[in-house]
Amino acid sequence: MDYIKKTYTDKAIEVQISSFAGKGGVTEYHVLLTITDRTLPFSGQLQNIQRAYVAVIQEVLPDDATAVFRRYFLSDAANQADLVMVWECENSYCPLSIVEQAPLNGSKIAMWTWFQTGITVETTKNGMSKAKHNRYTQYWTGGSCNRASNSEYQTRLLLNDYVLQLTEQGCKLANDCIRTWFFVQNVDVNYAGVVKARKEVFITQDLTEKTHYISSTGIEGRHADPNVFVQMDTYAVKGLQTGQIQFLYAPTHLNPTYEYGVTFERGTAVTYGDRKQIFISGTASIDNQGEIMYPGDILKQTERMLENIDTYNSVCRSLARYTGCRVASVEYGLAPEHLFPVGLEDCYAAAREVYLHPEDFGVQSHEITLIGDSAGGNLAAAVSLMARDRGEFTVSQQILIYPATYNDHTPESRFDSVRENGYDYLLTAKRVQDYMAMYAGCDPRLVTSPYFAPLLSSDLSRQPRTLVITAEFDPLRDEGEEYAYALARAGAEVVLHRMPDALHGYFSLPSRFPLVRRTYSILCQFLNGEQS
Repeated sequence: MDYIKKTYTDKAIEVQISSFAGKGGVTEYHVLLTITDRTLPFSGQLQNIQRAYVAVIQEVLPDDATAVFRRYFLSDAANQADLVMVWECENSYCPLSIVEQAPLNGSKIAMWTWFQTGITVETTKNGMSKAKHNRYTQYWTGGSCNRASNSEYQTRLLLNDYVLQLTEQGCKLANDCIRTWFFVQNVDVNYAGVVKARKEVFITQDLTEKTHYISSTGIEGRHADPNVFVQMDTYAVKGLQTGQIQFLYAPTHLNPTYEYGVTFERGTAVTYGDRKQIFISGTASIDNQGEIMYPGDILKQTERMLENIDTYNSVCRSLARYTGCRVASVEYGLAPEHLFPVGLEDCYAAAREVYLHPEDFGVQSHEITLIGDSAGGNLAAAVSLMARDRGEFTVSQQILIYPATYNDHTPESRFDSVRENGYDYLLTAKRVQDYMAMYAGCDPRLVTSPYFAPLLSSDLSRQPRTLVITAEFDPLRDEGEEYAYALARAGAEVVLHRMPDALHGYFSLPSRFPLVRRTYSILCQFLNGEQS
């Protein structure tokens, strides 16, 4: 990601531009324009915002950058929104959200716009904005509202209309909607109606605590019309497969919101082949008990949000800190854009580089350990097999944490843990099936490859010294343990630990949790050459 801060002194405007250029030919730009001279009247601030916006398009962004969504933040929407619309109506259309939320710097207006390159944009008959790139179609709506008698009825109508809009595009609320924003007038009074209506509509669309919800924000924000108590913005993506959408959970931070009576997801991650987008709901300052943290301190609340979404980098840092080892993490190609064996080949290439040139990394080859958890455990095991078969380097030891090693996670699986633990926990058997299907793509023959499912290997000889750690309440428990037994039967030195009362993914929890500390202790023992 690149970040640019630019000041237009003559326009009293500061521009912040964040961009991401991926391998798929689409570059995203997020452009935020804020006023630096707060003494200007609103008309002057608006004019400067508009002039700076045009300058950014002409001077900074590429020619094919297209605005796909724009939001204005105003200090007094009732008296300012009409002036904004005069300019908007004269310029190219994109979904528009105008909300009364005074900018934090004390100015009267700020503007945020999301641009993308390499896309085609059109407006559907039902008023949604439609942007297509590769095999994905994105749908935005902005500023949707009505004038029903109260916030509950307004929310119900908004969501029901949105369901119909999605249906007309061959989409479903539960499958395709990624994010909603609700701006609520006098939120302390009207938010209860939003929550009630949202929950009732969600039930009709199969959105429950046993399935999932949608990332959402319900926050104070006024419409220009005082009779509008609720306005809604939305974002949906058609073409995503099940495994590309993940709902983020972490017991200390991102626990399921239904635990404290709210019906939306704390965070949703959408994984593409060249990027991951994370949509955090309006809960950056709310802990796992539903209590507001750091009230009035937006910087601390932002830090809390970053803790929410930075769990995997935190794991790598903790691993380095507790083991005293250097840790390298591989950014491998992800499905569905990059199907098996692309991600595996990426991991193999990275491992080969380290093993063949250890001096570049300040280590010796015998000191290198492959480690992975879940899908990463699958890849680590497959790299070890591939290294033996290709003969380019030798893996001396590996650590596999609740690894995926088999290819059948249906109810007919030969492993009891799939049936015992595959339905009522965060990682379900169905989700594992979806991941595997997405990884394999359209070729069913791939799922029988030992590089796809290492437990299928007919030859596990000459495999490295191995530590396998499984979780008691994990659908992958039995296949991980069976892989450990199979390695041992083939002559490898194997250490196996099952962590009691643990769920899949527990290793991503902070190190203050006893299970995590115990796991680090086991890792250190193994790395020091101890047997248990």
